[in-house]
Amino acid sequence: MEKRKKANWSWAKGTSLILMGSLLVLLLWWILSLSLEAGGNLNLPDPWKTIGRTLEVLFLPQEAGRTWLGIGWTTFRLFLSFLLSLVLALLLGTLAGLFPSLRTLFRPGVTLLKAVPTIAAAVLLSSLLFGPGYGERARYIPVFLGFLVIFPIQYEAVLSGFDGVSREEREALRLEGGERSFLALREVYGPGALPYLLLSFAQSLGLGLKVTLMAEITVGGSVGEGLGELIRENTAPIYDMEGILAYSLVAILLVLLSDGALALLKRKLEKEVL
Repeated sequence: MEKRKKANWSWAKGTSLILMGSLLVLLLWWILSLSLEAGGNLNLPDPWKTIGRTLEVLFLPQEAGRTWLGIGWTTFRLFLSFLLSLVLALLLGTLAGLFPSLRTLFRPGVTLLKAVPTIAAAVLLSSLLFGPGYGERARYIPVFLGFLVIFPIQYEAVLSGFDGVSREEREALRLEGGERSFLALREVYGPGALPYLLLSFAQSLGLGLKVTLMAEITVGGSVGEGLGELIRENTAPIYDMEGILAYSLVAILLVLLSDGALALLKRKLEKEVL
């Protein structure tokens, strides 16, 4: 009971600090906007105008349809990247955790994925796919780039679950002849990896969304509908910073919603354990 009270207090404290931090960001944004406006620079709208514009693109009938369609397509691409990464991370991470030789074999490839600049990968992929039928193939570029960023995070999370198993637990499993059994995966390695996986979800969703948006903007109209395409359209022929920030704020809200859902899931799991 005492542990549960501490967990509830920690959650309430964390929520309050997030709200205070958000208000601080809005205040600093407002001050910076006023300072630039005083110097004759009108390129940064104040947060209140941006919030109003965000509400318009979300709920104004003539704009909401396109916005929600863009949200749907961007979320769908991110989901495909996330799902593909998770399946391969669970498979390869489990194999690498059980067989040290495979971990060594996979290491150069995972290191390459972590090191390659995303924008360079986007340009290279666009060049390789260019040609007849490019528009159809270009639709998959955001999914692939999202995978490049998300997979290493989730793969390392699975490995952390294996590395977190104590020597005593490994020795007990070895004596029972079940170090690499399904029972060991379900009862020892799986529960050990779950907290790291939840943390990797929170880390990879925001990063994956940024990369997906970047890919949609870079590829342009070839990728089809999406938040990135809506942001790109606000850069030409007239540079509309208010529109760019409004759609960017929509993306931030998506990340906050996903982070909140993961936090609730983690809190529920902690309650079950406590």
